[in-house]
Order: sequence, then C-alpha cells, then structure tokens
Amino acid sequence: MLTPNMDRLATEGVIFNQSYAHPTCTPTRASFMSGYYAFKTGMQHGVLQQLSPYGLPLNFTLLPQTLKTLGYSTHLVGKWNLGMCKEEYLPLNRGFDSFYGFWHNYIGYYNHKNQDIQGLLSNDPDKLTGYDLWDNTGMVLDNDTHASHLFNNRAVELIEKHNADTPMFMYYSSALPHFHLEVPEKYEKLYSNHKNRDRRVYNGMVSMMDDIIGNITNKLKEKGMWENTLFVFMSDDGGSPLHGGSNYPLRGSKSTLFEGGSRVVGFAYGDMLNKKGYTNNGLMHISDWYPTLVSLAGGQPDPDMDGVDMWNMISQDAPSPRTEIIYNIDDVMPVKGAAIRVGDWKLIEGNHQMLYPIIYNQDSWYKPPTKENQTVVPPPFRPFGPKGQVMLPPKPDVLYLFNLKDDPTERRNLALKEAGKVQELLHRLDNHRSEMMPAFHPPPNMAADPARTNGVWRTGWC
Repeated sequence: MLTPNMDRLATEGVIFNQSYAHPTCTPTRASFMSGYYAFKTGMQHGVLQQLSPYGLPLNFTLLPQTLKTLGYSTHLVGKWNLGMCKEEYLPLNRGFDSFYGFWHNYIGYYNHKNQDIQGLLSNDPDKLTGYDLWDNTGMVLDNDTHASHLFNNRAVELIEKHNADTPMFMYYSSALPHFHLEVPEKYEKLYSNHKNRDRRVYNGMVSMMDDIIGNITNKLKEKGMWENTLFVFMSDDGGSPLHGGSNYPLRGSKSTLFEGGSRVVGFAYGDMLNKKGYTNNGLMHISDWYPTLVSLAGGQPDPDMDGVDMWNMISQDAPSPRTEIIYNIDDVMPVKGAAIRVGDWKLIEGNHQMLYPIIYNQDSWYKPPTKENQTVVPPPFRPFGPKGQVMLPPKPDVLYLFNLKDDPTERRNLALKEAGKVQELLHRLDNHRSEMMPAFHPPPNMAADPARTNGVWRTGWC
C-alpha cells in the first residue's frame, strides 16, 4: 500500500506490536472513551445499531470531559457510535466542544446514509435507511461529496482557527477503511494492477486516509503546533476479509476473539517521546489511552480504571505494566463467549464469533488477494448458510488455549494438553465476570425508523 505519511510517522515514532482493541467497533470506542473494558460498561455485545435504544451509560466520565477540566478544547470529527437515541448520549453532551460526523456505525461516503442491520438483511436498500451527517446538532446539507473529504476539511479548519495558546484534543475518528467500499477514482487507480475490485478499493481507501493524515500534520506544522503534538494512530478492530481487508498471518477477522480480531495496528509520534524510531513489544490495551493521555495532560487518572498509564512504556521503552488483556466477555446467547490473555497464554471460551449469525465461520487465516489473483474465498456474510440452513454456533463449552509466544498465529490448540492452565485462566475469567455489567441487548425500537422523520435519523425516541 502507498502510505508515505503513516510510514514516516510510524518509523520515526514508536510502533506498537502488542496493541489490542476489542473485536468490534462499539466496544472498542466505549473502552477508549471510558477507560474501562467494554464488559464493565454494558457495551460488549456486538455493534450498536441504528434502532438500538441505548448508549454508553451516562454515569461514566468520558475522556474529553476529563480533558476539558484540564483546560483542553475538545473536538470529534468522524464516527461516534456510542448512542444517539436521546440527546444526552450525543457527543456535545459527552465532553466535546464540537462534533462533525455521523452518529452510527458506518456511513455511505457519497450519500451520507446508513442502514440498520434489519434493513441490510432484508436486501431492500431503502428499508430502515436514513441520512446521518451532522455539524454539531444540525444536518450537513451535502449529498455528493465523499465524507472523508468533508472530515478532512473540518479537521484542517479546526486547527486553523484554534488558539494555539490553548491545548487541543482532536479525536479524528476516520471512516476509512470500512465495509462500504467507496473511494474517489484517483485512489482506486493507484492500484489498477490489482484484479480484485474489493482489494483495489480498500487499498485506495487506506491511501486516501494517508493523504488526510498528511494534510492534518501539515496544518499543525503551519500553525506552529506540531512540536507540541502527540499524534496517535490506532484501529478499533481487525480487518474484514469479506471487504478487502486481511490480518494475515494472524487468525480470524474483526468480530472474532482470535488475534486477527483484536491485535491491531498502532503507532505514536511526538517530540515529547524520549525514545523514537523503534518497535515497542509491550502489552497494551485500548483502555490504556485514557489514563495515559490524562496523565500526560497533567491530570490524575482514576486508579480504579481498567486502563493503565503507559507513558513510560511508550516514551522510554520501559516494560509494560500490563500482564493481562481481556478480549471480551459476553454472556448473551447465542454469542456467549470470552477470551483472556495472561502473559503468553490465551484462552477462548465458547463462541469466538461476536456477530453470529450475521457473520460466522471466520476462524481461519485469510491472505489478501494478490495483484494476480482475482478472487479470494471468504466465509459467507449472511444470517443463514449457503443452502438456507441455520448455521449453529460453537458449543458453549468449546475451549481454545494458545501460547502466543510460541504460536502467535493460533494454530495449535493446547486445551487438552494443558488442563491446569485452562482451569487457571477460566478461574481468572470468572473473577472478571463477577464485575461485568450485563450487556445491553434490547429489541430494535421502530420509533427510530427514519421513514417517520423524512428519511433522516433523529434523536429523542428512547
């Protein structure tokens, strides 16, 4: 892929080689914003859908709220996906001074619409489909500009107008890349020698994201803010082989409890790093960014958070204070499953597929299509099997045990050979499960149907 801006920032900064998110976007964003594992916020079940009458609970003080108390201006550009059914859940009421983006889990890049999963499964493109692009609380009246161009323009504008004497936190929540594969033609043409259309567009989306990162960093330099900026890049889950992505040689895809679902790319760059130009192999979780950024901003992180201040590890290559990662704990059937890593050992219990039956059977190793190969054969993307039969989930007592130091690609299940280690990790999972907030999973609320509100997703219905 052609990513000169990201390549330069990563190689001249610090690359995170053992950085983990949750396997899907909503849990990861809940963890990043709250500093807690998603299973302690009730947001661990699947993806927050358009008809879902809940959001990240209001009793959590989110990262931008804490940074505001430390004198920061706070801005969100791009994806939210932490609740919109009532105004209290919206970004402006969760600590952001400004919001320019979309409320839900994805966006059509040109029509700025999205569709609830019930509509997607109906194969009716108009069912439960609504417009979703906002400037604070007002609609953005644009229906043909690629959304990423709009997000780029707003980010650059915010930097240009910012008073450099005041610290700024910008959460640029890029919509690139995602399963709605759309990109301006000039970016797709960069990969015209690829026969596989999905991979061609996916690569183009990544290159477009790289250009936007270059625009943002150049504006920070023009404004005289770059030397005092910490730039952090991270993904909210693994790639999807169904839509041009690949996590190879890691096993699985986004939405699975295998490494391909949660071990994500990440790097940081900033002049305040004491050590630069290296790869950090310390264990790190998405929740760690909350206390790390608060501490760097001069605040005192909450010691009860799951997140851990990682600044010494990041800036000095000190040992990670972490020895444990919880991938997820979800007790809602039929996706009841959990996974934990302690040291080099990892245990998966139950259903490894968080989005069953919408997506299932993504437990293999998926190479990306090459320039010559036109097709890749991913698992199905539908709620039923290829002949209409219901695909049964894994049995709830299925266990996987891996030693990630010796077997980072999870090819050798040691659960039968290492019964003692299995019991040890199951006991540790049970300890965490005792602190779990039951997952939100109410039925869809048709009061949100945009057909009732002139084809626009609206708040104020829950």
